Parts: sequence; structure tokens; C-alpha cells
Amino acid sequence: MRHRLELQKKLEAILGTREVFFQPPESKKIINFPVIIYTLQQVNTVFANNKRYKMDEAYQITLITKDPETDLYEKILSEFEDDIKFHILFDRLTPMNNLNHFYYTVYI
Repeated sequence: MRHRLELQKKLEAILGTREVFFQPPESKKIINFPVIIYTLQQVNTVFANNKRYKMDEAYQITLITKDPETDLYEKILSEFEDDIKFHILFDRLTPMNNLNHFYYTVYI
């Protein structure tokens, strides 16, 4: 999870606000849109010589916005494109409760 803070800063820079949350608590009732919420989805561990050699983390990133044609959708993809530390895939768009949820998976 050492790379999570790097991911947090990158997402805040893309969004241009601090409305980026890692597993927000239930007490966070008021959310301003657009917002990014991300969670740890998976950790892949590679072993060598009976020791942990490398750990790759996968995070699910959800961009939530009222605008179904937001430029942020593509901005997220392009900002990660040239960064060799991160690999990103767009998963799907799901409209829910008059909000658009753009789902991505990022590998660190």
C-alpha cells in the first residue's frame, strides 16, 4: 500500500480538487460532484527463493459525475498513459440515481 498516497495525489491533480476518497467512511454524507472514490481491489504477490519478491496492487477507481459526457473520463486515461508506474484500464460506465459512474482498474 506504499503507492496509495502517490495514487491519491495523482487523482487529486487530475480532478483539480480534493474530492478524492480512499474507502470513504459512512459518516461522509455530503459529497460534491465530480468525485473520485477508490478502493484496494487486489494484491498479487510474486515469490522467489521462498520469500516475497514483489507485490502488485490493483485499485478500483470510480469517477462519479452528473455529466455523462465529461472530459474527465478521457483525462484520467491520458494522465496515466505516460506514467510507467501505473497501468490503467477502463472497465465500464454505469448510470445510477442520475449520476454516472465511470469504473477503472489501475495497477501499481
